[in-house]
Amino acid sequence: MSILSRIFGGGGGGFAVLSADAIDREGLTVPRMPESAVEKMREYIPVAGSSVNNPIDAFPPEEHRDDMLRLVATSEGIDMVFMSPLTGRRRWQQNRQNTSEERGREAQPDPETEDEMEEAATTAAREMRRLQDETGTPVVGVIRGGGMARMMGIRPDTFLEAAYREGIGSYPSVARAAHTVAQILEWHKYREGLPELD
Repeated sequence: MSILSRIFGGGGGGFAVLSADAIDREGLTVPRMPESAVEKMREYIPVAGSSVNNPIDAFPPEEHRDDMLRLVATSEGIDMVFMSPLTGRRRWQQNRQNTSEERGREAQPDPETEDEMEEAATTAAREMRRLQDETGTPVVGVIRGGGMARMMGIRPDTFLEAAYREGIGSYPSVARAAHTVAQILEWHKYREGLPELD
């Protein structure tokens, strides 16, 4: 099975490579994006600081975000999308600065920030559900913990709960997501030729 591991919002670089390795270790494939899709994404995603091959790490402009998601999910050779919550570049940079300032001292929870984080988690989960419904391509949610989650402006537990409510399988790491998908595929292979379960 071909997996598209989309890691947005500054989660690229070494993390993107490790994500692809984790998926590969489970016997899944992370194929290159078709050249036609790469060319289309390059129309609105700058070359510097972004990757539109696979895994993808980019900040799509708000007006092109849905177009990019549909393009990625319907590209030839893509059977499933591993997707972390999307966040805008401005929000990412602001949260990154706030997280840096909190290092070395215990951050006090801000009720307004907590509400914003819950709203962001719900929005991300609904976006994944909409992408899956509109394209027919299964979407698996992945959220990182710690400082990375704070920079994304989403609490991991809140996102996992929101994804569950939307019917999206979600995991705290790419490795766990890939392992689960591989097990499900193995189970389906084992069931080939057997009667359907009621």
